Amino acid sequence: MSDTENLNLNDEILNDDVKKTLEEMSFDELLNYTKHMKNKKRQYIRKYQQSDKGKEKVKEASKRHYNKNREKILEKKRLQYQLKKQAN
Repeated sequence: MSDTENLNLNDEILNDDVKKTLEEMSFDELLNYTKHMKNKKRQYIRKYQQSDKGKEKVKEASKRHYNKNREKILEKKRLQYQLKKQAN
């Protein structure tokens, strides 16, 4: 079963569960609801990251991470280079 078929199936299941509160749901209903919400969140994030704005945000976040952890990253690269050089 593909992800989209699974989501459609979960949509049908959840339509009945929407009327219930979380306290009223059984364990299986809660499990299905949680899986469904995680899949929806994952799809939304994937769709956003593939958009132009999302790509730009990822690029900015990568720059911030590199600038913040520059010394650690460079030290790790130096160590890898040293180990590679010693192996040859």
